[in-house]
Amino acid sequence: MITNHLKSNEESIQSTVYLDYNVFINYRNHQDVREILHNKKTQYNYCYGPPYLEEVANIPSEKFEHIQSHKNDIDTLFEFHTFRPTDTNKLVKVQESAATVLKRVTESLDLSKKAEEHEKSQFSLFKSQCKELNFDPKKMSNIPFDEIFNHADVFLFVEELAINNPVFLQSLRKTLNSATKKNFTELQHSIAVLFNVLEIVGFRPEAAKKARSRMHDVSHAIYASQCDFFIVEDNKFREKCKAVYHFLKINTKVLSYNEFIENF
Repeated sequence: MITNHLKSNEESIQSTVYLDYNVFINYRNHQDVREILHNKKTQYNYCYGPPYLEEVANIPSEKFEHIQSHKNDIDTLFEFHTFRPTDTNKLVKVQESAATVLKRVTESLDLSKKAEEHEKSQFSLFKSQCKELNFDPKKMSNIPFDEIFNHADVFLFVEELAINNPVFLQSLRKTLNSATKKNFTELQHSIAVLFNVLEIVGFRPEAAKKARSRMHDVSHAIYASQCDFFIVEDNKFREKCKAVYHFLKINTKVLSYNEFIENF
């Protein structure tokens, strides 16, 4: 088992990069992507989060070799760099093997499945709310990510949501304060709610069948907020993530794979 906080001078200098799971799958399937990402290790530290292993935990257990190859590739690419909440509710970078994280994820798998069912029901609610509130997805999706939360109708909706939900209002205020931004519970709640808001108002909306993958996308966004870069291939998710990070004053740069490879 490998578990310790990372403090080396080299790692403190290098920028950290969180790769979306789709980028990792491309890494597994394409030799050119493997070579490019490995070559960039001299400049960057790649990091992953527990949602990676939630994906692996859903692979049928009889596909042992497939599961093992996932774990091996995670350890090889990320060199055990991951994130974990501490007892004091801070999200910190640690060194843990994929097997260690998978064991912890598997122990809470029932909770994850309940969360997925809840997400599906919530997703249906988001769609109906979008219609009831007369948000036009085509119109809303054309608004730039750094303006969407300033749009009059969206701003009023967020304000009403905050008034009717004191916990959200308190959490949002604290998260916007950089001194408390690393409180994991507050960060997690605020990012998740803001993604929900974007779904309700029809900003780059997801298809209903993507409810499960959307839940994992939001989880990745939470952990990726601790890195310098978040590399995302899905256009809709990338724009929503930019909007949420911009609103919360999170400095993580959200880029496509090509943007990252060509410009950084």
